[in-house]
Amino acid sequence: QVRRYVDSVGISYPVWVDADANDFGFDRTQTIFSSYCGVGLPTTLFIDRGGIIRRIYVGELSRGFVESEIKRILAR
Repeated sequence: QVRRYVDSVGISYPVWVDADANDFGFDRTQTIFSSYCGVGLPTTLFIDRGGIIRRIYVGELSRGFVESEIKRILAR
């Protein structure tokens, strides 16, 4: 379902989904969300090539904004 959505809107950057989440409450997504001070959904983390989080945004972002942030971070 996620793959179909990603393909339908033309996303070309990596999107992480916890394929190991189960019905017993084990969900690494929640752990990661909490670890990075997630306060709402959607939360977008912009991580540079060195693995450093450069920006965290809560809320919906436009495609143009995402692309400009990625370009800005990659230009560093």
